[in-house]
Amino acid sequence: MTTLLTRKGDLSEMKNYRPLSLANCDHKNFTRILNLRMMGVLTKLINCNQIDFVPGKYVVENDLRCQLIMDDAQRQYDIAE
Repeated sequence: MTTLLTRKGDLSEMKNYRPLSLANCDHKNFTRILNLRMMGVLTKLINCNQIDFVPGKYVVENDLRCQLIMDDAQRQYDIAE
């Protein structure tokens, strides 16, 4: 969709109008709606341990889990000796 916006000056002259395309607005609205619909489905499809590229989850969580596992393994190894 294209519409004309007015510029300053005499409105009877075509040089005082400029076209404005609204195609980007349609694309933005479509992708926003698609994203909202997909988020409802993706929460069921993505494993709960998946952290990357999931809104509300952070990579640091996996780093912390890994560090806790390594610390626990080290303690178990120290006890066994």
